[in-house]
Amino acid sequence: MFGRFVAAPAAMPWSNAATPIAAFIVLLIFLIILILPILNRRKSKRYLAEPASIIQAPTQMDEQDTRQFNPLADNLDAVFADCRATGSFRDLQFENCVFERCDFGRASLENLAFVDCRFLDSDLTMTDLPDSTFNGAVFERCRLRGIDWTRISAALLTVEFHECVLDYANFEGMKLKKTPFLKCSLMEASFERADLRESVFTGSRFTKTSFHGADLRQADFRDTEDLALDLSACQCRGLKLRLADARGTLQMQGVKVSP
Repeated sequence: MFGRFVAAPAAMPWSNAATPIAAFIVLLIFLIILILPILNRRKSKRYLAEPASIIQAPTQMDEQDTRQFNPLADNLDAVFADCRATGSFRDLQFENCVFERCDFGRASLENLAFVDCRFLDSDLTMTDLPDSTFNGAVFERCRLRGIDWTRISAALLTVEFHECVLDYANFEGMKLKKTPFLKCSLMEASFERADLRESVFTGSRFTKTSFHGADLRQADFRDTEDLALDLSACQCRGLKLRLADARGTLQMQGVKVSP
């Protein structure tokens, strides 16, 4: 009898094409794994560069790393960090902005408007502020030595000072009603003829600070250091003093206080 013939199975039509397709898929996956980290790095760099109103730099105030203060004409909700301002700036507006570790020392800030702004750990030593306004401004841990605050537009001054150095500052004749000066240094500052009604100086230090002719009604000087008030020309109804400071103040008026 004839031998039994068994036909070989026909090759599938797609089997030969599967090999290059699989190789292409493997190559594509490899390229994606290789390129993704590079794209992510580029995206991160682009994001840091995009917000023109946000200036960030290393935390230390090194001169080489600190960036030049370069604001827009109108600045809203901006954060300025580790900036250094040199020279003069004028006719700028800042609303709800934060200035952190910025150096404005000896700069001229003319006709600048600060609305609801915060200054944190910044240096404004001897800064000139002609015709500038501060409405709702808060200074925290700032160096504000030697500023002549009488040069600002006093009609728009509502500020708070927390743990600031205000030595040699000039507030003569200014309206500072209900202004907080909390844990501040006010060495040789002048508040002569200033309106300090209901202002709070808790925790502050005074050395040769002048309040001659000031309105101190309802002002709070409790828990202060080195306070010696000459009340002979002051309005002081409701003035709040610590007992030890009250004795020193009375002795300045020629009142003998028994221990």
